[in-house]
Amino acid sequence: MKPMLKVTVTSAVELTSSQAKKIVDAMEKKYTENTIELKQVVDHSVIAGVKITVGSQEIDATAYSKLEKLHVQLKQSL
Repeated sequence: MKPMLKVTVTSAVELTSSQAKKIVDAMEKKYTENTIELKQVVDHSVIAGVKITVGSQEIDATAYSKLEKLHVQLKQSL
C-alpha cells in the first residue's frame, strides 16, 4: 500500500470533479510513490486560478498573487 500524500488546492470556487481529477492525476504522475488525498479549500480572495500546497511546497497560480507581483514591480519602477 502506498503512503498517503495530502494535497491542498485553494481556489475561488469549488473545483468540478473533472478539474479535481486532473489535479490528482498530475500529482500522481509527479509523486508516483504516493496515493494522493485531495483537500479543496474555497477562498474568494484568490479571484481566479489555484494554489496547490504539497507539504512545504506551494504552487501559486492565482490571479491575486500575479496582481501582487505586478503591484510590487510597478512600485519599484516609480
